[in-house]
Amino acid sequence: MRETRQEREDEMSSTTGYIGGVGQVRITLELTPQQAETGGDILATTILTTERNPVPIEGHTIVFYLGASEVASEQTNVDGRASYAFTNLSFGTHAVSVQTAGVHVTQRHTFTKTAEKIKVPANLKVYAHPEGPAAEYFISVELFGEDKVPTKRWPLEIKDTEHPDAAQRVRVEHTGDDGAHRFMVATNRSRAIFISVVGTPLDYTLRLAGPTRREFQQPPDVPEPTADDLRGSWREITKRAWQRGSADLRKQREEQKKGGAGNESSLV
Repeated sequence: MRETRQEREDEMSSTTGYIGGVGQVRITLELTPQQAETGGDILATTILTTERNPVPIEGHTIVFYLGASEVASEQTNVDGRASYAFTNLSFGTHAVSVQTAGVHVTQRHTFTKTAEKIKVPANLKVYAHPEGPAAEYFISVELFGEDKVPTKRWPLEIKDTEHPDAAQRVRVEHTGDDGAHRFMVATNRSRAIFISVVGTPLDYTLRLAGPTRREFQQPPDVPEPTADDLRGSWREITKRAWQRGSADLRKQREEQKKGGAGNESSLV
C-alpha cells in the first residue's frame, strides 16, 4: 500500500491564534501512526512558534485530547515541541486535538484492518561523504527495523543550530520508501548536526570538520636557484635553499592571514 502526497499532508495540520504576552502564534500538529494487529498507536507531536519569522516558544503547556477527553499535558521544550503517544487504539477513526491558551488544532487518523503495518525502527545509520574542496557534505540517514528491512515514512528531527535560515535550524523530515533521507550541507567551519528518530530513543550527533587549511594551502613556490645560489660548499648551497623556501612560505602565510577575514563563504 503506497502512501500518496495527500495522505502525508493529511497527517499534519496547523492553525494560528493569539496568546497574551506572546502575540500571534502558529501551532502545528503532526500524527505518526503505527499500525498494529488490533488497531495501533499514534504519536502526536506539537510545534509552537511565533507566526512571523518562526521562533520556537518554550515553556507553554500543551493539552492533548483524544476525542472529547483530555488525556495529558506536556510542556514545550526549547524547540517549541511537545509530544504524547496514544497507545492501544482500536480500529476506526480517532480525533486527536491539542490546545494551548485557547489556540487549538485537530487531526484525525483511521486504523483499518487492511492498512500496512509500519514497523518501529531499531537501527539508525548516518553517513557523511565530503564533496569537493569547499567542505560540502552529502549526508544520508538510514533507518532499519530489527529484521533489517528499511523503515519508510518515519519522521526524523534534524537540529542544525548553525543553519543560516532560522526556520531550518530545527525541522522534521521523513524517510522515503527506501528508509533513507538525504540532504546536502556546506559549512566553512566545524559544525555539529543532531539527528533524532521521533518516537524512539535513537539519535546521532554528526560532527562535520569543515574545510581544512591543508585543502586550501598552496605548496611553497621555491624560486629556481641562481648561479650565486649554487656557489660554495654543499652546506652553503643547502642553507641558501632552506632560506629561499622558508621566505616563500612566510610570504604565503602572511597573504593567507590578510585574505582570511574576507574569505568565509555563506552557509547553505
